[in-house]
Amino acid sequence: MTLLLCPNSLVERRRIADGALKPLRDSLAADLAPLIGREPYVPTGKALLSRAGGRCDFDGRDLEFDPFSPHAHRCPACGRLNTGRWHDGWWLYPYHLWLAERAVHAATLHALAGDIRNAQLAQAILRAYARQYDGYPNRDNVLGPSRLFFSTYLESLWLLHICIAADLLAAGGDDETRGIVHERIARPSAEMIGSYHEGASNRQAWNAAAIVAAHRLAGKSCDDEPVAAALGDIEWLLANAVGDDGSWFEGDNYHQFAHRGLWYGITLGGAAGYVFQDSTIERFNAGFASPFRTALPDFTYPARKDSRYAVSLRQWRFAESCELGLARGDDATLRWALGRLYRDDVPRDDTGRSRSSGEAERPTAATSLSRADLGWKALLFAREALPDLSGPAPASITILSQGYTIHRRDAGTVYVALDWGQGGGGHGHADRLNVVFVHGRARWLDDLGTGSYVDPSLRWYRSTLAHNAPLVDGRSQQRSDGWLAGSTSAAGFEGVAARAEVAPGVVVMRTLVTAESYFVDEVQWTAPRQICFELPIHVNVAADGLALRDTELTGAGGLEDGFDFVRDAKVATVGAGTPVRISGDRDGQRVSGTVWVSESAEWFTATGPAQPASTLLPFHLVRVHGTGGAIRTVWRWRGDGAVEFSDNEVAVGTELGVDRHIVTPGSWVTRTHCGEVVRIEREAGPGVVQHESAPEPGGSVVVAAPSAAMERYEVHRTTRHAGWFADLPVGERATWAAFDLGEPNYRRTEDSWREAGEPRARAAIGADAYGIVVDVAVETPAPVFVPAGAVNPYDNESADINGHGVQLYCATAGGSGAWMVVPEAGSQSARVRPISGWGSRALPSAEWRVTSGGFEVSIHIPADARTDRFALGLIVNDASPGRVRRRGQLVLSGADGEFAYLRGDRCDTRRMLAFRIA
Repeated sequence: MTLLLCPNSLVERRRIADGALKPLRDSLAADLAPLIGREPYVPTGKALLSRAGGRCDFDGRDLEFDPFSPHAHRCPACGRLNTGRWHDGWWLYPYHLWLAERAVHAATLHALAGDIRNAQLAQAILRAYARQYDGYPNRDNVLGPSRLFFSTYLESLWLLHICIAADLLAAGGDDETRGIVHERIARPSAEMIGSYHEGASNRQAWNAAAIVAAHRLAGKSCDDEPVAAALGDIEWLLANAVGDDGSWFEGDNYHQFAHRGLWYGITLGGAAGYVFQDSTIERFNAGFASPFRTALPDFTYPARKDSRYAVSLRQWRFAESCELGLARGDDATLRWALGRLYRDDVPRDDTGRSRSSGEAERPTAATSLSRADLGWKALLFAREALPDLSGPAPASITILSQGYTIHRRDAGTVYVALDWGQGGGGHGHADRLNVVFVHGRARWLDDLGTGSYVDPSLRWYRSTLAHNAPLVDGRSQQRSDGWLAGSTSAAGFEGVAARAEVAPGVVVMRTLVTAESYFVDEVQWTAPRQICFELPIHVNVAADGLALRDTELTGAGGLEDGFDFVRDAKVATVGAGTPVRISGDRDGQRVSGTVWVSESAEWFTATGPAQPASTLLPFHLVRVHGTGGAIRTVWRWRGDGAVEFSDNEVAVGTELGVDRHIVTPGSWVTRTHCGEVVRIEREAGPGVVQHESAPEPGGSVVVAAPSAAMERYEVHRTTRHAGWFADLPVGERATWAAFDLGEPNYRRTEDSWREAGEPRARAAIGADAYGIVVDVAVETPAPVFVPAGAVNPYDNESADINGHGVQLYCATAGGSGAWMVVPEAGSQSARVRPISGWGSRALPSAEWRVTSGGFEVSIHIPADARTDRFALGLIVNDASPGRVRRRGQLVLSGADGEFAYLRGDRCDTRRMLAFRIA
């Protein structure tokens, strides 16, 4: 038995590969032809993630991956070649994956056709990696331990292919290579992967599958602990991260990625005899059709959450997914989708399969496809003969697990959607109640998806401002889920209403009612205080009749509020109840919109990053001040007619008559032109979440001043300026709160606390007549201080986090603030950098000195003498010479087995400690 197939299945697949799927077998062999008979290039270098690597130096677009060009990298847009260490380091990431996948291709073809040259290629790749594996350094990673890459999940993708290739060679009689691969690669790699559990992340699906493959390669059964635990992870993910409809919670892009990882887990487990629960299998099988149920009219998937923008479903990976789904059971949506994928109604283009990099997909242009374009998994699992590829196209749908409602019109060429529900976890955006409106190829109200994770523009794409979603006081929405308030479908009309608490106490309800040629969009909000309510409208057409003047469009100043990316702002004043008309043509379609605001408003026009971020796109923004109000818009994609608004009614004229939409506090009633009545009952929902305090103006982080119930530590105020804690008499030290930070406080990266040399620090917190005093003594044999002005070439975090320093966070009744404190070589002063989004407290003063065991920093936070309570967060960054990223962190509130990856200079406000000044 192989990892994926039983012996009888392998015999049957040989027959099918020599018959119905022979064109696929031959095309995969043609992809391998350039490697046959030559020694494969197996790099000794570790892949490098950087801001520049893999992106064109001239226009910022993703570079092509050419597996035969390690030092010259072409931009597909401008055609120029990019060179240098950053690009070469990036190239190693897809290349290692590509090479491992070629080993699988070769081993598969040998198992099915017996060509010894394919076996020799797979052996050469696997044995070269086995010789070199322990020489790849497990250090300076971005997201979990890895030797060849910078993230654990990439190592998992690579290891899966290495194990499957070795297993297929063993099925052909080469058990020696299998043994070498297990001992030198699979065993140590699986142990490393198992040390870093990623919870409810798409990445954990791959980590679990790789662990199963590695241990099964050694002959362990599904009853053995490592295999059973990893298969349990697969089952848990399907029960908790996948909805009943089969969709993954982190958005459309990560659905594809996670579902492929789950396919490996399900298939490996099934071949090992593991029995998954029926509900698990049902969810998994439903997931094959998920990308097609939400597809846009141009057959791309919506760029929700951290999804790539405008990715076509006309790619061989999606066709293969359809085939794998149909191999497990009939599905009308999959039959329809595969029929569309195999249609020749788009030009034939390069499929990119010959450059595919081991499941880490690189989107390609839309192309017509056939079964000969599929991958090795289809060769092993696809049906011998396809069913009738006909079925109904997806209709209007609400995906409850995602909180995503789609209204489709005009045979699916019109797409109106409200994204109201699930926030998406770490890959979610602050965009509850976002609206998408597409007609054919014309994307009128669009979602731009995500940007590069190592570029500052990512902060724009994740902001509320970059979406057609409401925000308050210039801040991106607080992260939360929305809820469905009501929906209907009757008499040719469809409606949906949903609510979300987008800021503390501010509840917004958005209602869409879609007719045959238009839809009405109402945004209604209530607030417990005076607020600045803003609604971006990302439509690239002009507004009529506005007296615009130059201005600045600014927000609260948070990193992910988005306003730093805004350019070319102009503003006009619009009176309460005065309609504004927007109209224009693009991509063979016409749109018109009429916008009505219940209160007096400011109407802004501006530009912001498009896709890619190097280009700019115009947008509008409506700003209203008050405790409540409504913005109503009628959008037409066909026809014309009068639109009239009043406080509780929208009358829309069509060629057939007038539709009247009547708004009441608890319902939306549509009286159609033919006299029928359509009603949406809009329920209040779960209510408002209570918060201890509102955000301080000027910041985006909500920090509550500590209450008496939170008090835990007490310090005594001295009447004179506090000195160095270590120099104080023993009796006076007792007036401070002192903490010894060691192993329980250590957030690691690759090295455990002991492997890192047992880093320690002492933090002492006190108070004097001038404010709060924090003294930190760090034990280190070799301090690493990042100089002022240093640039971080690796990601979009500040450079100073990658050396020794203190991250300090403070909240009092008078406001909050956070700072990065780094000793300055050659000076007694320490550099203090405000951490964005934490408030406007006055800058602390800081000094430092060398000690026999390392260094000591004394920080003085100015505070009013009446301050008697404060909350404090403190993190000491640990570094070592020769590393480019920090080694770990000592956390005042404790680490509890945590890792330091991707934490930047951020602090969880719930982890801050509360102090009382006596």
